[in-house]
Amino acid sequence: MSRGTTTMSQLHVIGNSLCVFFWASIAALYFHGADGFVNHSAHGLCPSMYIRNVVHDLERLTKCRVIEGNLQISLIHNGVASAYMNYSFPQLREITGYFLLTWADGLQTLKNLFPNLTIIRGQEFVYNYALLIREMSGMYEIGLPSLTNIMSRGVYISRNPNLCYVDTIDWARITNDASINDIQKNKPSDQCPNLCPLNRCPKAESDSRDLCWSNSDCQIVHKDKCPGCGGRPCTEDNKCCDEQCLGGCYASNSPSECFVCKNVELLDMNPTKIVCLSHCPKSTFEYLNRRCVTEDECRNIQSSDPRKRNLRGKRLDNFNGNDVCVLECPKNYKTVVQNDREFCEPCDGKNKE
Repeated sequence: MSRGTTTMSQLHVIGNSLCVFFWASIAALYFHGADGFVNHSAHGLCPSMYIRNVVHDLERLTKCRVIEGNLQISLIHNGVASAYMNYSFPQLREITGYFLLTWADGLQTLKNLFPNLTIIRGQEFVYNYALLIREMSGMYEIGLPSLTNIMSRGVYISRNPNLCYVDTIDWARITNDASINDIQKNKPSDQCPNLCPLNRCPKAESDSRDLCWSNSDCQIVHKDKCPGCGGRPCTEDNKCCDEQCLGGCYASNSPSECFVCKNVELLDMNPTKIVCLSHCPKSTFEYLNRRCVTEDECRNIQSSDPRKRNLRGKRLDNFNGNDVCVLECPKNYKTVVQNDREFCEPCDGKNKE
């Protein structure tokens, strides 16, 4: 089944291009190595993760709360379903880039692996997609019951011959734009059970079908689940989350109880907790549009891309009204060094608004 405005010829080109991308990106990891991806930052912050070859490589995701970058699971040959059941990562709530899943033998569902994955930001993407599931021969359901938002870009789900419970998801509610989603060449709907929990799940606006990830997990639609919260998420007992929360919260009306921050997060060391804010306070810098860091923390951030190991964080003042931390200076800016510290400066000496 296809959705969106993409033509079949365009899909063919995209499919072939994606195939080339998959192999090229995986090959790049072999040639450049990936040993720098194992270390975890404090407070559950992890760099891009590329899981490949063997199921136990999933261990590298232990303690990850946020992947600041991309997650790829691919090229796991001769994997069996029981091996994946040994792993679960309930702490993982957020991926800032894309999530790509392809050629992982034996993987039937993501439900046990990522039961609480809530947000894919899509700051990095593949051919306009932030969630890509392709050629997963053993997968029978996607199984991401906590996923509520793909902040940028769409989904590409293709060539998964046994995959069901794809058409029981209202992907437009997740991506906010149905036209950017391409879903095709999976198991035909009339050959799938696609049975949602009885009288429990929200309904699609277009055709009133029940919305679910499986026969036990409804799709979360906050405006239906939390009708008195003005579109905000709510707790399990339907109390409204703070306006800075995204995807849900542990307790109501507190910016330090959010599953994921809508704008930026700040680590408060007294006591140690994460607080969600609308913008970063003075003397801090916004990194990846999602967290606030000090200047020293910024300079200690290193690229997780093995091809860009020499890149480190540098401050960029008053960029579109914000002080930010970047690995590479944007267009019309140059890197300058003063007192052994790098920062970005406008090429013409004036701030670019």
